[in-house]
Amino acid sequence: AALSSCALALGYRPAASCALCWILTTSLHARCPLALHGGDVLLRLLLFGTLFLDFSAPSHRKVEGLAAQGARRDAGTTRGWAGAALRAQAALVYACAAWAKRGSPAWWSECTAVHDALQLDLVSSEVGRTLLRRAPSAVLCGLTRGTFLLEAAAPVLLMMPWRAGRLAAVLALLGMHAGFGICLRLGLFPLVSAVALL
Repeated sequence: AALSSCALALGYRPAASCALCWILTTSLHARCPLALHGGDVLLRLLLFGTLFLDFSAPSHRKVEGLAAQGARRDAGTTRGWAGAALRAQAALVYACAAWAKRGSPAWWSECTAVHDALQLDLVSSEVGRTLLRRAPSAVLCGLTRGTFLLEAAAPVLLMMPWRAGRLAAVLALLGMHAGFGICLRLGLFPLVSAVALL
């Protein structure tokens, strides 16, 4: 699994590497289901969606292919229905997250969701506990509402036809996931989410 992941990352026979990576990752996850969380599920879905990308483009053929075509605007893009489906998958993750939060008072009226998450010793990092101790409640409330609003707006922003708008949305979401990764111990979830966005 590690070798197939490295081959995929380097662009060596990407279609075969991706298929093998998906099969072996799914096998590993089936072997130890009690150790899994949302990041693992998202990784499997991302690998499966990647199977349908067009790897025949020159930028996908070799490791040096992307460097040789770096000046081209469309080098390494994911055009076509498979690329749109991957973008829709990323948008759907945020739509479902916002939908799940919509009825909870902790996310809007009480505005305590970030405070509550940082109090959980099981997932809170040292940075998260420091933020909990030192940040005013207004900052934690702003982070709570900001997270909810960004997740609610993300599906529309990620699917918009304007590249600049999508880029702004991706940067904002990457910042959110970086914050998650710094303040909370969430395993692969922030990294897989960042890769899905990119």
